Amino acid sequence: MLKNKINTMFSELDIKVCDIAEFAKTDITNISRLKSGSRTPKPSSATINKLADGIIEYCTEYSKTEKLDKLISFEGGSRKEALIEWLFDDYNKTENSQALFASKLGAVMKLCGVSIKALSAKLNIDVSYLSRIRSGKRTLNPNNELYEAISRELFDEIAAKGSLEKLRSFINSECEINSPSFYYEFRSWLCDFGRGDRHIKELLDSIGSLEIPKALPVDISQLDFSYEEKSCYFGNKGLQNAVIRFLTEVINSDTREVFLYSDRSIDWMTGEKEFAVKWAVLMKQLVSKGITVKIIHNIDRKIPDMVSAIRSWLPIYMSCQIEPYYTNSKSGNRFTHTLFVCPKVACVKAFNLPYDESPEFDYFTDTEHIQKSCEIFNNMLEKCMPLMYARKGVITNGALIYKDDDKSNIEISMDEISVTVSRLDEPRVSFTVLNNLLANAIKSYCADYEVQRKMLDTK
Repeated sequence: MLKNKINTMFSELDIKVCDIAEFAKTDITNISRLKSGSRTPKPSSATINKLADGIIEYCTEYSKTEKLDKLISFEGGSRKEALIEWLFDDYNKTENSQALFASKLGAVMKLCGVSIKALSAKLNIDVSYLSRIRSGKRTLNPNNELYEAISRELFDEIAAKGSLEKLRSFINSECEINSPSFYYEFRSWLCDFGRGDRHIKELLDSIGSLEIPKALPVDISQLDFSYEEKSCYFGNKGLQNAVIRFLTEVINSDTREVFLYSDRSIDWMTGEKEFAVKWAVLMKQLVSKGITVKIIHNIDRKIPDMVSAIRSWLPIYMSCQIEPYYTNSKSGNRFTHTLFVCPKVACVKAFNLPYDESPEFDYFTDTEHIQKSCEIFNNMLEKCMPLMYARKGVITNGALIYKDDDKSNIEISMDEISVTVSRLDEPRVSFTVLNNLLANAIKSYCADYEVQRKMLDTK
């Protein structure tokens, strides 16, 4: 994503929004919106042109050109073109993949003898809309649910006509046509947008290597867990202070559950190693007391976001007391929200502009504010769906679809609605993924793995 690239660059080069706005000769809010992701222009836009000029001039002025060149792997030619290409490399890959999808879609429709009119009727979408997708004139987000609907409808049509063997030959598959992996291999072949295989592998590797760290990166005895008791905190430092107070008060209470939601960047939590350790220590103490944590992830249906959210919480998931949910509602472009609530104890609330460099966080301990915050969270929760859940022990749900013989400590099984990833050695924990998009990505990854394994076996 563009915002991730910009944030990486700003962090690596120690760039401030106000500095780039000055060199780019644009308003500071324009740069802030790019950085927050509330605006994502095309590579050829005037905004990106100004941004690139501003970054290059800034690096020249402050002797950071060498660092910039190393970051974007610039080896000659136009530095500006190299910078824009680096910012949008994922965008370019997606554009090419979607053009390929249009070509594959036409071929499969021809194979099963279905027309655009007939397919659009089955999918309950406008004929002209599907026609634009088929011609490559209309592109969708790679994670759009319509791709799943198209894949399933075409596969079922081919199955109904008894042509699965022909499809297997057409996509050069090694899967048995009755294998539950065959559909997911077909879907992967048809909707190949770099489906997040790298991210799925990272997730499985993280689960496979999951262990309780023997030592933390800093001496806990040297950490300062003190905090100020204020009604209002400002900036990331203020939020860190409020969170230390919040978690400490939760741990010292007799509560049984706590609610967490925030759609702002998690830089405040992960940006400083010392605070990240404090957060981990306090969360471990919290779940050790048997307190259930309900958290709503704001992931906007993107595989990398889901994997990132899960990986960051994996060590705490081992307690099997984290209940993660996700919302289909997109986060707002105008404001960010934060809501941390513990019934009868305290709540932290925030309502800020996404590009505000000193956001305000209110801390309440009175009954009225806490009750209202609980109502707000529960109302949000009603519109959310469970992301996954963890259970102790090795759980097998349905058919076994993956077991990596090289590592031998990960096993994946699936049923009609979920995928379960289990560790076979200590600590034995099973993670059942309920999100359809992430579950399908894991199934597709497993189908690809099985095909590659069979190809190696035949060589």
